[in-house]
Amino acid sequence: MKEKIYYIVFILIISSCSFVGSTSEVHKNTGLKLSSPSSKWEVIDKDKSDFAFHNTDSHSVIFINSMCRKYLNSNLKSYFNSLFNDVRDLEITREETKTVFEREALVIHASTSLDGVSSNLSVILFKKDRCLYDLVLINSDKANLKKEVQDLNRILNSMRFE
Repeated sequence: MKEKIYYIVFILIISSCSFVGSTSEVHKNTGLKLSSPSSKWEVIDKDKSDFAFHNTDSHSVIFINSMCRKYLNSNLKSYFNSLFNDVRDLEITREETKTVFEREALVIHASTSLDGVSSNLSVILFKKDRCLYDLVLINSDKANLKKEVQDLNRILNSMRFE
């Protein structure tokens, strides 16, 4: 059941993307390569994402997206707000900027309730080579959150742009 909720939320997030930035066409970075953070994460149907992983123990999910050209004029915070526009009771617990791939990245940790299930979100947003990237972790087991945020960062560090 939790897994279904995550997929529904993700579809809502993706559909809200169409309202951000300019009206030019969206392109994916087909040269994006990355690695699964560990054997506990299995590749799942990515739907509209570039990559998607499911944790077989905790049922958390990670989605990685690239959107090229269309969102270049959006700032990272506005893009985050549009991604989670339809998520009610979203409470940002920590927000920071850091440097990834020699570019500024926005990292946001938040909590919310999705269909009555308490959930934690960790989001990393950055722009590189005319593309905007978002990495999203959706977690419902706070006991695993720290480890899964490390896994999200492992994916980030494995990213290659060919």
